[in-house]
Amino acid sequence: MNTVTDFTTTQIGREKHDDLQDERARQWLEEHMGGKVLSMVRHLRWRPTWVVEMEVDGEYKKLFVRGPRGEEWINPVSMRQEADIHAVLERNGVPVAHIYHELEDAWAIVMDAVTGQIIIGTARDDRALDAVSQQFVEALVRVHRIPLADFAEIGLHIPEDPSDIALNHYRRCYDIFRRQMGDEVVPFMDFTWHWLVRNVPEYRHRGCGITGDAGQFMFDGDRLVCLIDFEQFYVGDPIADFSAMRLRDMIEPLDIADLIRRYEGLAGEPVDKYAFEYHTVGFNGVNGWLLWPTTVSPDLEQDYVAYLSFAIASSRWTVKSMVEIMGIELEDVPLPEESRPFAPMPPFAHLMDSIPKLKGQGRYAEYNEMKTASLAKYIDRWNRYGNWVIKQDLENVSKLLGKTCNDYRQAQRELSAFVAEVGADHDETLIQYFHRWLEMQEFLVRDCGPQTFLVGRDLKPIELPWRPGTAPEVRTTEE
Repeated sequence: MNTVTDFTTTQIGREKHDDLQDERARQWLEEHMGGKVLSMVRHLRWRPTWVVEMEVDGEYKKLFVRGPRGEEWINPVSMRQEADIHAVLERNGVPVAHIYHELEDAWAIVMDAVTGQIIIGTARDDRALDAVSQQFVEALVRVHRIPLADFAEIGLHIPEDPSDIALNHYRRCYDIFRRQMGDEVVPFMDFTWHWLVRNVPEYRHRGCGITGDAGQFMFDGDRLVCLIDFEQFYVGDPIADFSAMRLRDMIEPLDIADLIRRYEGLAGEPVDKYAFEYHTVGFNGVNGWLLWPTTVSPDLEQDYVAYLSFAIASSRWTVKSMVEIMGIELEDVPLPEESRPFAPMPPFAHLMDSIPKLKGQGRYAEYNEMKTASLAKYIDRWNRYGNWVIKQDLENVSKLLGKTCNDYRQAQRELSAFVAEVGADHDETLIQYFHRWLEMQEFLVRDCGPQTFLVGRDLKPIELPWRPGTAPEVRTTEE
């Protein structure tokens, strides 16, 4: 069976699968909510969702149905736990969407649909911005004060010592990464885990509920409506929630420094630079552990270049926080040069010119055209620069391992084993290598489509004391 037939058959199968999911959700809602579905609109996002309008006992209801990301995706929080987390938060006075039910086999959850804005920078004026910021921090403090027994009851692990508090979520996500990767490796992600283990902030003793992908909320005018998205919820260090906001802050400016000041005033707990940067490493590590496997075993419906670009960017930011803590300077990296291509160039140009002329059918036609065009551009860049990139990387790995490496995949496997064996005395050398490797990976996805908008972007610096009671300027590289 040829590739085109495979692709078409799979796409048709995908749409039939989605239609079956739509119908399954419709039937379940009418049976369990005791009403009639008036409309049901599916949204194509990182994970499937439906906005549903129903009539129940003569009353109009608007619901939000949230599904899983994909068959190959393993999330650190199950759908059932996500529903339970909503219930715990609501019971403790945290503004969240009310959960009604979880569908059979916990493949989706049903909650009230809420309306409002999601980007605080769009607040109507400074007074509204100030009010919503304050209410958001108050809600976050409320989350952090929920008794840990409430989370233990729904099956979340409750860490007890500083190491477990720091590594709780990261350990789970690294385990998922290793299971999903199979025989493939991304040595940097192994290094990230070992670096986190070696650099735990041992002075952080308090664990609490952590929203995970923090900084997500909806507001209306000058009123916070609810916090949203708890698929990475866990029990850990409260500072981790502020570290997680840094990625979102690039797209939806939050003014994290202002939020931290408000939090310190309300919670009475200082936020220090070391733990802040440490958990920035951890949060971006989580993104890498969950995203890199999608680049070696992708679902057909996923946007390969989008996932790859996000994985690379998250890994770059991981490096930046590592060197911030270690007090080292990253070396300049030369840009790749065009080299002998793997295949003749004209077919790639013809392919990229042809894709916009292909008129697909069905609900995913435009999406499929965009992601296929991006993938073609990425393959073309590998064709033009790949030989140079591989040659340089083999030379770099050979220097690290003290032996000549000629096979790229084997070299990466040996490097993965190497980073698991060595200690902190190799950290700076390895970080410089991974910095070069990531710059090359980012170069290859550059200009491959709108999904690569994170190329070249960095997290905003946040000035904080390095330890409670100290100022940034007194920190030294020996600390």
